Amino acid sequence: MQSVSTRAGNVSYRVRGEGRPMILLHATLHDHHDFDPIVPQLSEHYQTIAVDWPLHGDYRGPATDSILTKLGAVELAHILEDFVTALDLPPAIIIGNSVGGFAAACLAINHPSRVHALILVNTGGFTTWNLFNRSFCYLLGIPAVARLILPYLIPRYMKSQTPNDTAVCQKAVSRARSLEGASVAAAFWRSFLDEQHDIRVRARDIKGTDSNSMGCQ
Repeated sequence: MQSVSTRAGNVSYRVRGEGRPMILLHATLHDHHDFDPIVPQLSEHYQTIAVDWPLHGDYRGPATDSILTKLGAVELAHILEDFVTALDLPPAIIIGNSVGGFAAACLAINHPSRVHALILVNTGGFTTWNLFNRSFCYLLGIPAVARLILPYLIPRYMKSQTPNDTAVCQKAVSRARSLEGASVAAAFWRSFLDEQHDIRVRARDIKGTDSNSMGCQ
């Protein structure tokens, strides 16, 4: 794994293949191995760059308070900006899941010249808020509550269909049961309440270098 320094810690990444860059961004408590089943095929046509966010995957270092306070959905968008700037990549195709999709969407809004196309899966930032989901995010923003609830919640929303799905789910559950993992997850759930996490209006500005190639799922 290679790494680059960002404003919120080191970001590890693995490169495979050649061609237009395709950046693969995972969800909270996941890692770059989520994309292992598709990287061999994608790397036949693209330079795949599978990323581990700070405090995820191959990150090596403690979950200090200074890093945790910098970690959240909005902060990931800034981290992604630092990442593509450091690598000086041409316009990339970005596949983003959950918070990874949010970071990708923000990059397309704020720096469209960096983005060729988007594939967004279960992406945050497009929620219609009400008392229930705000309260839910607030509660899961408490590490002790996250550690108690997420190990039961993760398998129910992932609904594994393949052996790799099962392995990914088990890893996320194990991470959620740990003190550090619960703290990381709680930091993200708290961040969803940030006004900047709501990009429903700004999403109309997503254009990229080829507006015909932009898409969401």
